[in-house]
Amino acid sequence: MLRKLLTTTLVFLACIACQSQCPVQSDLWSRLNYLAANSSDLTPAQINTQLQELKTFETLIVACNYRNDSTHALLLQRIGVMYFKQNNFWEAIKYTNQSIDLITSNIYRPSVRKSALVKNYYNLSLYYGQLKKARERFAAIDSCIAVASRFDIPDYYYLYSLSEKIEHLFNIGEYERCYEFAQTGETSIAKYLKGADSINMVVNFLALKVNVLFQFRDYDSASHLLNNKLKDLRKLGASVHYGPIYSLLAQLFINKGETAKAEEYYQLAVKYNLSSGFNLGAMQALNNLAYNIYFKALHDYPKAIDIFRQALALRNNDRTYEESQRLESLNLLCNIASAHLERNKFDSASTYFQLAFNEIRPGIDENGIRDGLESFVLNKRTNFVTELVIEKANAFRKKYRIEKNPGDLKQALKIYAIADQLMSRLRKEQSEIQSKLFWRQQSRKLYEGAIDASFLANEGTSGFYFFEKSRAVLLQDQLLEQNNQVYYQNFLDTSFITIHELYKKTLKNNQALLELFNGDSAIYTLMIRDGKVRMAKIEKAVFDNISTEYLRYLGDAALMNQHYPEFVEVSRKLFNLIFDGGYKLPDRLIVSPDSRYIPFEALITGNGMGADSYLLAYTAVSYTYSARFLTTSFLSEDAGDAKDFLGIAPVDFPSGKQLASLTGSRESLEKISRLFRKSDLEISKGATKKSFVENYYKYRIIQLYSHASDNSAGGEPVIYFADSSLFLNDLIASHIPKTRLIVLSACKTGSGKWHEGEGVFSFNRQFAALGIPSSVINLWSVENQSTYKITELFYEFLAKGITADVALQKAKLAFIRSAPMEKQLPCYWAAAVLAGKSDAIIVEGKSAWVYVLEVAVILFLILLAYFFFRKRQATV
Repeated sequence: MLRKLLTTTLVFLACIACQSQCPVQSDLWSRLNYLAANSSDLTPAQINTQLQELKTFETLIVACNYRNDSTHALLLQRIGVMYFKQNNFWEAIKYTNQSIDLITSNIYRPSVRKSALVKNYYNLSLYYGQLKKARERFAAIDSCIAVASRFDIPDYYYLYSLSEKIEHLFNIGEYERCYEFAQTGETSIAKYLKGADSINMVVNFLALKVNVLFQFRDYDSASHLLNNKLKDLRKLGASVHYGPIYSLLAQLFINKGETAKAEEYYQLAVKYNLSSGFNLGAMQALNNLAYNIYFKALHDYPKAIDIFRQALALRNNDRTYEESQRLESLNLLCNIASAHLERNKFDSASTYFQLAFNEIRPGIDENGIRDGLESFVLNKRTNFVTELVIEKANAFRKKYRIEKNPGDLKQALKIYAIADQLMSRLRKEQSEIQSKLFWRQQSRKLYEGAIDASFLANEGTSGFYFFEKSRAVLLQDQLLEQNNQVYYQNFLDTSFITIHELYKKTLKNNQALLELFNGDSAIYTLMIRDGKVRMAKIEKAVFDNISTEYLRYLGDAALMNQHYPEFVEVSRKLFNLIFDGGYKLPDRLIVSPDSRYIPFEALITGNGMGADSYLLAYTAVSYTYSARFLTTSFLSEDAGDAKDFLGIAPVDFPSGKQLASLTGSRESLEKISRLFRKSDLEISKGATKKSFVENYYKYRIIQLYSHASDNSAGGEPVIYFADSSLFLNDLIASHIPKTRLIVLSACKTGSGKWHEGEGVFSFNRQFAALGIPSSVINLWSVENQSTYKITELFYEFLAKGITADVALQKAKLAFIRSAPMEKQLPCYWAAAVLAGKSDAIIVEGKSAWVYVLEVAVILFLILLAYFFFRKRQATV
């Protein structure tokens, strides 16, 4: 081989030397293709010889009239390949970029082949991969896909790049985009590939689609895809591909809780993967068999460990799957460590955790991951490694429970903090909201462990950190995306809001913050008051039962009226659970819930049953998404050019909606509007969705009387207007709002779909994401006349410069004092709650001379009417 290559090289160069000019284009093209076809498995000497020949051509082609065409581009590409084979990656990148630049500069010349761009970008991704330049690598992959799609180039390298892109999207949790790209790949295969390669790619793209469907729990669609593909493979006799399909079917049965069927399919997957020489597939099938069946379902940890070790023994030197086998080994070793942990064998667990870390890089641990976070996130299977870091932290927490060594808790908290940094960094790589929501759900395991460790260590500061990182992070991302440098001040994406900052900016005048975390095994509370942090732990089953019963009474006036003593007992129990039976109440309380809103105002604080026993009588309560939200500054807080008040009341609704008329809403709006110097009212047919969307952002305060629902046909919250319906997704950031407060006086405006780790996606949350810091919402269906009265009283107190939370408290107390006995029940007044910031909202009321003028006009009209009446009497 070497002798043949040297001979042909010398002959070709001798011919060029005799000509003393540029080579004939067709000859050079043929030579370059010949060298490319004979470039595999070259010795270092052969690589150097070929590189020198290519460099000679580079010098000669400058004098050729066909330079800057496809021949020239191919020459530069081949020089890059040879430098790559010498591990000179920067020179490889340099020449590949020159080839790319040459083609793009002459892209529309007939002598330039666009297809070379696809391979160039694919090569570039390989070179950057060797340098661990993840961002540059994926930029090259994106360019490869974009060029192939733009010019409709049928190319293997496009599909390889597409497959890399899809796997990366899956690994970082971009599941919706992953599915879309996989569908594109399946469509492209028929055009680009034939034969065995075609089936390989089809199965690969199918597996990615099915795994996405698993993440979204769409098991019916996954089953349909898998069984249809298995039928196709049987018709083709392609048993070599059965293994991956059987593995996916096994996982499907695991997800559906059918473990016996799953075990059967795992065994089939192992059998067919081994028979086809696909050891990686057999490793994965055994890993899943051990973990899902023996570890999780049967808790047979010795058997699970035995199967994990069988899987490890299948690792071989197949370079095609070297990286994947290494990551699968990482997962297997982590699983063995977890199995030892379940048996309280901490030393063995520690050994296997380190062996798992060694698969990333020998000797590395969680600290090394933290120090190289950016390249790590983009290069590794983050779901495996995130699990490894969290499991190691869990091991120290469990060890503390057995041995009571405080150092173990300290170590656990340190590792949880690193896992949190990994999660935060990973979130930045995601663009789809569904993917972000899924990862927020996955992060619950991390935060529950970290909060429990903080509770055990009595570390209020770390507890506050993890409480905050567990909630409404995506809401803060939305605020940041709005343009934080212009109107969201004092906020950094993942910065930690300290307790000192919280007091400096928010907690003043006997005000406290109460945060709740709803874990799998317990409810954790964290109270910040008077500079101190107090954490508590509540048995989850007890809390869930009592809070569910409490909300059931509040949402049903007839039930509460008939069983008021029982409600009082339930309410008192819930109060004692949360406040630990006697914690001194603050004057103002901000609650940051973790799931559904619970109206704290209706909790019974003492042994009585009257109005004075409600928490409302002692504490003004508001609700927030996070402490970070409280410390965020909004443009609306200093928008001096905003209009004062917008009142909206459709009164009547389209007949097809079958919604009752709100006959008292017009009068209520007119009464409220008199408190403002400049107010606009949109009533009846003028209260349209179009007008609201186009104008709401111009006003400092908005009052909306309408109907709403949290169970529309599309599954999202909806508010009804005179002409049409406003859905949650209709609210987009088209303008920066000047609004400080929006009052949504309609049924269930605080309801919506709950996303674990993020809270309820309701109208108030969406208005907050747009930049409106405060909302008043209703948690259940409300009675009209009570709503009008409470709302009017609220504005009367608000107009006096009282903070919004205290204004709502005083309005409710005033309503209770004046309402008939039946309507004094909390189901009539507790539904309306303040969400967001509770600051005072300064409004410019009418000046004294305006009131004098109004009185004068009224007196004049009375006198005029009297005059006409007397004149008519005299005529008669």
